[in-house]
Amino acid sequence: MRERLGRRRAARLLLIPAAAAAVAATAAAAMLTAPIAASASPAPADAVIETTGANVSVHRVPDIYSLPPRSVIPAARTRITVNCWSHGGVANHNILWYHIVSPPAHSGWVAASVTTAATRVPANVTHCPIWEQIYHTRVGSVEVRRGPGTHFAVIPSPHVIPHAGTSVKIICWSNGTPVGGEGWYIIISPLDGYVAGTTLSTPIHRVPGSPDC
Repeated sequence: MRERLGRRRAARLLLIPAAAAAVAATAAAAMLTAPIAASASPAPADAVIETTGANVSVHRVPDIYSLPPRSVIPAARTRITVNCWSHGGVANHNILWYHIVSPPAHSGWVAASVTTAATRVPANVTHCPIWEQIYHTRVGSVEVRRGPGTHFAVIPSPHVIPHAGTSVKIICWSNGTPVGGEGWYIIISPLDGYVAGTTLSTPIHRVPGSPDC
């Protein structure tokens, strides 16, 4: 009788490690198949700031040469809600821009230089995934203009790109007054303003997917 009880206890002792191993294996498998937890970085957030002057222009893209403005915020100290930021064209020696979502009538891009957050992005506001592409100048002495046509003035010096093969960053397209059957692009690097599509290595007529200026 004692011999049988001893055998049963030994069998139970052998089963405990085996059961524990099975549980550990199941847990390990669950860890391998479970989604990886998000990092502890701050979640994206909106921020409320204010305009610092009256008649603040709201643009379709982050550049002052995107004309006409989508809207104009008439009053200084207007509260605006920022949902993301991006670099864009130069505005008052500043390339920081905010995309705003309120007041609802003024959704679009505002230069940071005319806001109470001119140089520091509000906490947790994330970068905007704006459309942009890199191309190159086909020729030298490419003139950068205030609007999409040769009747618009060339932006004062140094807004001429001197060398062929210079990398430029485009952010939008405008039919404007076509040159050689092609429209115009706003570039934000190395200068900002409109350049004729015929002077760039872009496809004929329009880069696929490019937004309107």
